[in-house]
Amino acid sequence: AAQSGDTERMRTLFYTTDAHNLTHDIDRPLRQNNVDAATRLCEHVVTLESQIGGQLDLTAIAQQTTNIAADLQAARGILAAITIATPVVTAGFDPCAQPLAAITTDQLTAQRLQAAIDELHKAATFAQNGNQNDAQAAFVGDPHNLSHDIDGPLRTTDNSLAVKLCQSIVAIELHLGDKYDAQIMQTEATTAADLIQQAGQALGILT
Repeated sequence: AAQSGDTERMRTLFYTTDAHNLTHDIDRPLRQNNVDAATRLCEHVVTLESQIGGQLDLTAIAQQTTNIAADLQAARGILAAITIATPVVTAGFDPCAQPLAAITTDQLTAQRLQAAIDELHKAATFAQNGNQNDAQAAFVGDPHNLSHDIDGPLRTTDNSLAVKLCQSIVAIELHLGDKYDAQIMQTEATTAADLIQQAGQALGILT
């Protein structure tokens, strides 16, 4: 909206959607986990509020909204990494021995599987480039949910493939947040993407 010069729509999008509220609501939990990220987001939001309330510089505003969007994406990775329940792996217990519980009731469609595959490749690329927050953010969205949702149906079609996918996902889950390992993210996200492709073909969802 700022780039197109639509100042009223710009103000409406920022203040009357949840975008503005979220930047305030997320501050405390984000600050508890990453002070630098919270401070950066806060500074960008305050700057944008000042720009919108003062003499409008649409180019600067467009850049600031881009900055905030990037900050929120990073925050998503930081906070999501601590919300995934880390599987318990102990001697004598294999988290992949039994089917994983589905997380959502969303349909297993070709579009959903392909989107998850694409996001996992992004996670691998982010990890390769040293971007932990974006790598985690790419993983913890629907790619993570899908890996659980597809497990049950896949077990009845190709149990070995289902176990391999589960093991790849668990490897990533065990190395999020403070235990993040870029090499594991890069390797296992790539592996999981390939396994989801195979799973989609085994289930007749992908060609």
